[in-house]
Amino acid sequence: MNIRAAFSILFAAPFLLLACEDEKKPAPPAPSSSAVTSAPSVVATASTSATASTSASAAPAAPLTAEAFCVRLFGRVYSDFAGACTDEDKKSEGFKLASLIATMPLEECYFVVRDGVAAGRVTFDPAAAAKCADAAEKTKHMMKGVHIATPDIDELPECAAVVTGKQGDGQACRTTFECAAPLTCIGAHDKKEGACKAPPTKEGEPCDGSLWRHHDFGHRRRCGPGLACDVPNTATTKVVCRKAIAKGGACGDNDECEEGLACRAGKCSSDPPADVGGACDDDTDDCKDGLYCKREKGAKLGKCAEKKAAGQACTDVFECRGECRRGDGGAGGTCAAVCGSG
Repeated sequence: MNIRAAFSILFAAPFLLLACEDEKKPAPPAPSSSAVTSAPSVVATASTSATASTSASAAPAAPLTAEAFCVRLFGRVYSDFAGACTDEDKKSEGFKLASLIATMPLEECYFVVRDGVAAGRVTFDPAAAAKCADAAEKTKHMMKGVHIATPDIDELPECAAVVTGKQGDGQACRTTFECAAPLTCIGAHDKKEGACKAPPTKEGEPCDGSLWRHHDFGHRRRCGPGLACDVPNTATTKVVCRKAIAKGGACGDNDECEEGLACRAGKCSSDPPADVGGACDDDTDDCKDGLYCKREKGAKLGKCAEKKAAGQACTDVFECRGECRRGDGGAGGTCAAVCGSG
């Protein structure tokens, strides 16, 4: 799953209750990490880590530790977001929820990398980590307002060798990255550990459906060739391997497509997110950053368009750079600036 897409969907979900979203789009399941517990404690962690990130950057010659690696990549996500918010912005419930989501990447990195190293289940390569961090910083997308973005390390080949799993066949695991390649972690959920096993090769067999959105080092396979791990949604909670959809086939999510493909405008494709005017079916996966999927009434597909500035009419939270607000409870609303969105 595209990292910016997943993160944007997560962030947008709370604002569906606060703004003027009429469509019911199910949010993907939360990360299986139990480290994220409450907004206040997580925010404090991220704020402290953001300060540490500056110190780490000031001494590039020092080898990165697992924790410093996480801080360098994700410690500033919260501070970058909150720093553009006014005192008025910070009074809203939306800001509180956004604060929690903005700190998720750091907490998830701690769970996958730092804690894996501490448990002796993962080896960490400081040199590879430095290359990964350098590459991530060059491709970082900075977005103002409520549309938070993080480095796309899952798409960077420089990040594939940062961690190496040590757990063998049948040994306990919390994440697939704790397993020696090509093994995958089956059965891990919240506080329950799974076991490292060979990737399933038959349709219907259980697989690792954890959404490690920000840390899919090397795109570890969850199922055998020709299969994809079916990420649970509102219709099913059973995580099993299913036949992967080939290029051109109808899809609803990136994870359904064959390796190397993404779900674009309802079909598995090798194309990147579309620019203005490009066909789209989803606001987050199909269009480039800063765009949304504009739909005409009755049209099967929409077209990517620039997000609207404050003061423009809106009916959907994804249309605006900031929020879509309505005071009368009706279908129509007005885009409002929030957290420096404009």
